[in-house]
Amino acid sequence: MVYRAVADHLMGEGDSAGLIGREWFIEDIAGKGVIDNSPASLLFMPDGRLGGNATCNSLIAGYTVDGDTLSIDKPGATMMACPEALMNQERRFLDLLGSVHGYSIDETGALTAPPREQAA
Repeated sequence: MVYRAVADHLMGEGDSAGLIGREWFIEDIAGKGVIDNSPASLLFMPDGRLGGNATCNSLIAGYTVDGDTLSIDKPGATMMACPEALMNQERRFLDLLGSVHGYSIDETGALTAPPREQAA
């Protein structure tokens, strides 16, 4: 699993993709969890742009959704320095985002997005 995120609210009515317009807070990156109180998040916008917080820096990328297939372009980020542990988490997160190849949202509203080699 690349990461596991939970919406700041449970799923409601909305876009068919279920991703758009909500901020997804990152709870896990590659099975290693995340550092407490680190603000990593993703926001999928209707025009195919992705924004968010990579942990220390703001991130941007493009994305496409086709059914349950989610592809995220290689993300870019601002370049603020943070403590080493946060920078390591951010690098891991950004490296894995570009390998996302699918997604699911479970009954609790949790988003799981595996990398290509784990996508079913």
